[in-house]
Amino acid sequence: MSDAFLTTRRDALVILAGAAALPAQAAPPKFFTEAELAHLAKLVDVILPRTDTPGAADAQVHVILDERCGANAALGARWRELLGRMSGDPEAAVKAAVDTPDFKLLKDSTIDVYYATREGLRQELGWNANTYLPEWKGCTHDEHR
Repeated sequence: MSDAFLTTRRDALVILAGAAALPAQAAPPKFFTEAELAHLAKLVDVILPRTDTPGAADAQVHVILDERCGANAALGARWRELLGRMSGDPEAAVKAAVDTPDFKLLKDSTIDVYYATREGLRQELGWNANTYLPEWKGCTHDEHR
């Protein structure tokens, strides 16, 4: 390796540490425009907002939906139509869409994706698949026994 660029391992570590301190660049959307993706992030956050646990946008639900739409043109077209009908203020749009197929798609997809993320499974539900259970009691509600 040329001495002109790196003279010591310390120089390499300084460069690597500096690169690690840079903020991560968000990948460009796969299907939606930047504006559509930003609006989708607000819509999914209306469905599952941040409380004492992360919200849907914190869990990147909108990004995962963007990837799915990028892989399936028919699904992408359906979501793009939904975003067109649910434009404007996200809370008002969601309230106006209740009892419609758009609301069902938004709600069901948000919940399905959220609870498949680390934030949904581990942080909210406390799921840990690596825990040994000496006994499984099942549901403890009286009506389910």
